[in-house]
Amino acid sequence: MALTLGQQSRVAIGGRWQTATQVTVDNSYPTGGWPLTPAQLGLPCGLADAVNATFAGVTAAGGLNLQYDPNNQKLMAFGGAAAGAAHGEITNGVNLTTMLANLRVVAIGR
Repeated sequence: MALTLGQQSRVAIGGRWQTATQVTVDNSYPTGGWPLTPAQLGLPCGLADAVNATFAGVTAAGGLNLQYDPNNQKLMAFGGAAAGAAHGEITNGVNLTTMLANLRVVAIGR
């Protein structure tokens, strides 16, 4: 139950960094989300002001929504009737690899 981080780019903007990272999800979503720290996203001080996950290829019926939980430092999946949850968090153990094949996470922070 882990994320694999791929190619990453990082740009300095004022006193902050913006990073973009390709992410591959495993085949079993964990309740509460996948652990993902700001340091893993390339923020040198490990402090994130914003984390945004984008992906392509999900049909309207899928309705999947990813949100970053900064307090617990986890990437969470919600909705997605086609992924096992019409509302609320995705069910533990659901395979989202096909739906999230083109996942990219952008982070801004220090």
